[in-house]
Amino acid sequence: MADGLGIQYTTTSPAMGGASVSSHAADAAATLPGSRPQTDASAQSPASNVGIGTSYAPDIPEVQSKVVARLLQQNATIYGPGLAQIPLPSRPDGMPRLAPKKPAGPMVAPRTLEGGQSPLAPGSLFDARASVDGIGEQPDDLGETQVLANAKNGAWRMPSRHGLVAYTTNARGDSVYLTQERWLHIRENHMDQSPQPRGKRTTTFWPTSHAIAGPSMNEQQVIGVIVDAARKGTLRTEVRDTRMSEYDLPADQAAAYGVSEAKVSMAPDGLVLSAYPGAGDNVLAVYEMSEADQVELARVQSNRTNTSGQVDDRMFQTNVAATTFG
Repeated sequence: MADGLGIQYTTTSPAMGGASVSSHAADAAATLPGSRPQTDASAQSPASNVGIGTSYAPDIPEVQSKVVARLLQQNATIYGPGLAQIPLPSRPDGMPRLAPKKPAGPMVAPRTLEGGQSPLAPGSLFDARASVDGIGEQPDDLGETQVLANAKNGAWRMPSRHGLVAYTTNARGDSVYLTQERWLHIRENHMDQSPQPRGKRTTTFWPTSHAIAGPSMNEQQVIGVIVDAARKGTLRTEVRDTRMSEYDLPADQAAAYGVSEAKVSMAPDGLVLSAYPGAGDNVLAVYEMSEADQVELARVQSNRTNTSGQVDDRMFQTNVAATTFG
């Protein structure tokens, strides 16, 4: 994990509840044309029609639900009961990430965790690192017993003994840390458990257990991306004074993982609340919908498929430059 303090973890701590900031991909529908242009053939001479190509817009049947209309625009499909699967394409090459309108507010000091004095205090981190490095050194005048005693004491004060999974700083020098409890939240809601309605509009999954084309990441790689996102990402202020760090993965990682964008939500003191992928061709994203919307989406898709016995696969026009993604 580059320049970040990666720490071993266990999975015995109980998961803590807490709000997870979910992706708003379903609100950022792609811009599609409305209908085919109508022309009056009698008003044109045969010569004027020579060499003019014909382009088509997709047939989108009229629907009653705005949610279903938006899902159809995004080429959503039914994933399971109450869930639609939506693609999360990466931004087109050369399209820069929009900078926040104003800088994110200042961060506050990290909270005190278990064990009294916060293990994030610089003194604790320095003492722990120096003592652990002393293991195996030649005994000095104080004797080997004293060296080992200092090392054991320092090891006890390592952040992993206080429930930390990772610790780093962002580009502004603010402390950012991931606790065991929040790591379990990320695993339970964005990695391990099968997609199911959970009261969030959209949920995206790291490609560890649930992916479009099969697993492409392991847990340590996810932690590494979270740390990199916290260190190098674009920091924004969110609702309730939380912070969001948005990060574009390097091209080699994006190609290997099928994840091109990561998002890390943090409390004002740098505690990572949640982390999830924001785009990528191997990112599974599910949108929660009502039973009525699911019935209507299934009806429209069935009509599309049954028309002429096959899906309309003609080329259609779209303004890619105006397309936005969540």
